[in-house]
Amino acid sequence: MKIRQAEMADFSELMEFYDYMCSVLAKKDFLPNGNKGGFPSAEMVEKAIVEHNQFIGVEDGKIMATYILDGNCDEAYLTAPWKSDAAEGEYVVLHALRVSPEYSRRSYGKMLTKHAVEKARKSNYKAVRLDVLEGNTIPERLFTGCGFEYVDTVEIRYKDTGKRRRLNLMEL
Repeated sequence: MKIRQAEMADFSELMEFYDYMCSVLAKKDFLPNGNKGGFPSAEMVEKAIVEHNQFIGVEDGKIMATYILDGNCDEAYLTAPWKSDAAEGEYVVLHALRVSPEYSRRSYGKMLTKHAVEKARKSNYKAVRLDVLEGNTIPERLFTGCGFEYVDTVEIRYKDTGKRRRLNLMEL
């Protein structure tokens, strides 16, 4: 897998990939009401590409993995008992990391996470933060294995569905 910064030319394929992953994730037990909606939104992805915060994993000529790394976060992040003293602007948030199930068991999630952490470190961020839907144990294990620590469980309202979800906050 080659990891690179996404470009606007990747937008359509990237949105198709995220839509596909939403349909895959809709079948999981941690989403009791089915498909969570279109996360991330087209606006979020376009902004991430323009701001050079969207990364993709490409193999066999197609996008098969992706993530966003930026400073955007829900207000619940602002009052969480984080382990680091990183102020706003001193941390970055890892969002929407996905790996196609056809490419599972190849450590691609770990490779993407390490890539994101390296990008954050090179940009002198003090911390990398993220959230995982409560009960979504696969990414929790992935992030814990990459050194992230559990911080707190909070409720966050997803803008795309309007529904509140419990999420586990993690930090490295």
